[in-house]
Amino acid sequence: SQWISGPTARSWVHQLRARCDAVIVGGGTVRADNPLLTSRGQRSPEPLRVVMSRSLDLPARASLWEQHAARTLVVHGHDAPADRCLQLDDWGVERLSLERCEPRPMLEALAQRGCNQVLWECGPELAAAAIAQSCVQQLAAVIAPKLLGGHAARTPLGDLGLVDVNQAEPWMPQRLQQLGADWCLELKAQ
Repeated sequence: SQWISGPTARSWVHQLRARCDAVIVGGGTVRADNPLLTSRGQRSPEPLRVVMSRSLDLPARASLWEQHAARTLVVHGHDAPADRCLQLDDWGVERLSLERCEPRPMLEALAQRGCNQVLWECGPELAAAAIAQSCVQQLAAVIAPKLLGGHAARTPLGDLGLVDVNQAEPWMPQRLQQLGADWCLELKAQ
């Protein structure tokens, strides 16, 4: 199945995207999920779709390359392979080369474009990097009543480098709400 959460939770995510200037994912999310990253018409224009990828190892066929629904920006480092840069140019996808392809410099560049409210809808490694670089002020975790586990199961958050629970930064619970069969827990940084 493509979906873990139900239709009510997915509609809530579309509403959340509609309140943002940009939605950010990493290359791994593009490869694994082929997301569209739009508000499904709840906002016009749609938020800017941003892909952060150091290697530019991105699929030739991705929903994000179709830009009639929304604009897409691919952020990469100066050392990205030239042939992959040219490929994105050929597809008509805007690129942004940064000296440091990391969350903080990317947010600064997005702010210069007027993107001040951003949604990190990314995988565990990019999510951990964004949190570690203080780029996240609020968290929303949609929890589906499904158990997934084992070695192949992905966690929602990558390694933050914490070795003791006392090192963890506290987050303030804001709201717990039911979204159909799913739950959403919202937290705010302290």
